[in-house]
Amino acid sequence: MDRRGDRWPSGGARHAPAQRAGEKGHIGEIVMGVADDFVGRGIGSAILGALCDVADNWRGLKRLELTVYADNEPAIRLYRKHGFQVEGRHVNAGFSEGTYKDLFSMAHLRF
Repeated sequence: MDRRGDRWPSGGARHAPAQRAGEKGHIGEIVMGVADDFVGRGIGSAILGALCDVADNWRGLKRLELTVYADNEPAIRLYRKHGFQVEGRHVNAGFSEGTYKDLFSMAHLRF
């Protein structure tokens, strides 16, 4: 997240197609984050809710995917609250705070 003057943003997100067209055109990928000082204030839920609304009502996507650190319990709770399920574990696929960490692949299906 970029610093702007004396303020830091509380959170941000990106919603992108997993593939532009063809066999995987029905899939979207979500990348989002909330600054540590703002976790638990409903910001992540508002961001994720808006992203899911766009996917459902504007883009017609059937599957949303994301990855999350396996030890990030607040984020995992948030994603589950919005209907995402863990589909797999990627051992030592992430690197944070000087150490390799496992990632979960999560997805929400809308078929």
